Amino acid sequence: MEHVDAPRLRRALVATLWITVAVPAPGFGQASLDPSAVTLERAVEEALVRNPGLRAAGLAIDVARARGDLAALPVPMSVQAEIENFLGSGEVNGFDAAETTLQLSKVLELGGKRELRAGLGSARVTQAETDRSLARLDLAAEVARRFIRLVTLQEEVSIAELAVELAESTLAVVRQGVEVGGRSEAELATAGIALAEAQLAREAIEARLEAARLGLGTLWGAEGAANLQGEARLYELPDIQSLETLRSRVPDSPELLRAVDQQRLLQAERRLAEARRRSDLELGFGVRHLGAIDDGALVFGASFPLGGRDRSSADAAAFSASLEELDAQTEQRRLDVIAALSGLYAEMSNAHERYTRLRDSLLPQSEDAAALYREGFELGSFSLLEFSQAQQGLLELRRDALGAAALYHTTLVDIEQLLGGTYVSGVSQ
Repeated sequence: MEHVDAPRLRRALVATLWITVAVPAPGFGQASLDPSAVTLERAVEEALVRNPGLRAAGLAIDVARARGDLAALPVPMSVQAEIENFLGSGEVNGFDAAETTLQLSKVLELGGKRELRAGLGSARVTQAETDRSLARLDLAAEVARRFIRLVTLQEEVSIAELAVELAESTLAVVRQGVEVGGRSEAELATAGIALAEAQLAREAIEARLEAARLGLGTLWGAEGAANLQGEARLYELPDIQSLETLRSRVPDSPELLRAVDQQRLLQAERRLAEARRRSDLELGFGVRHLGAIDDGALVFGASFPLGGRDRSSADAAAFSASLEELDAQTEQRRLDVIAALSGLYAEMSNAHERYTRLRDSLLPQSEDAAALYREGFELGSFSLLEFSQAQQGLLELRRDALGAAALYHTTLVDIEQLLGGTYVSGVSQ
């Protein structure tokens, strides 16, 4: 099973939002964006370079690699010095009868333990590398979600500005009607209140937009992003593959990739535990000075521990049980991924259907109705309440369409993150 990497997901997320010059969909207003607006591609690149959490994940690999190198080293030799028969009584009350031994000892590891330790260290490095790759994927997905929120709020500001313009226009019509005697002061006051409410709503959305800018900037390690503007074709919903095709990618899910690495780690630990059933042999060789006769002799020793086989067998059995437990957990994770995918796919399909109906049917009808109500209101055929309801209905439908489009993109990002980010708008990358 191949490990996923961040560039593949980045390309997926970039294609998801069709990053290019903003072009409004029919019947929609698009926020006016600065020529130097930030694309999702740049946002992801900045985060992958600057995010402090990713730097920490890279350092974790260095730590695992250093510990693996340390574990692969042979058991060091030891030097032992020993003095006997001194500072006693009688003939050994001084140092003349002392026996001094200097011995060099070496542990001979049996069963290939050194190679197995190196293999365990390598498995831990691989796990750390996978964690970093998946952290990059998670970061790219979070950048995409915050970016979508940013451009969505930019569109909400655009709709709020339209609401203010409509309220100002309505107030002007009512004021003109009051001047000629066709409207009441009560309607003038009501129109003025509606304008003030629209202005307050716009200010609230602008505050949320500022928070979204800061939220995206923090993923770059930046503390401020006051002028940040996102650029995307939010109202273009890319096609995706069928649910059956997406389910075929479940084995590449990050959840299951983590399980694969954990399985490799447990297998390496079990092999090492099984090798420890075979006890190591410790050999020592040295020289001894016999003070009583002022002469020297060679010393040789061997040590072979007893009783370690049962402990090692218990460790190996524990790792085997852990592997069986992991297999069961992995199967449950697989089922959870399938269930989550089905839920996200249904939610995304519903968002697509809702957006399409709003765009193709409800919004055009509401726009026509609002135009008729405005014409009738200016002629005095409709009341301020009826005209205001028509305007508010149109604005709410615009907000609903925006919400459906944003939900579609966000859910697609969630699916890509769930499956490892190797799929783009019907084209494998």
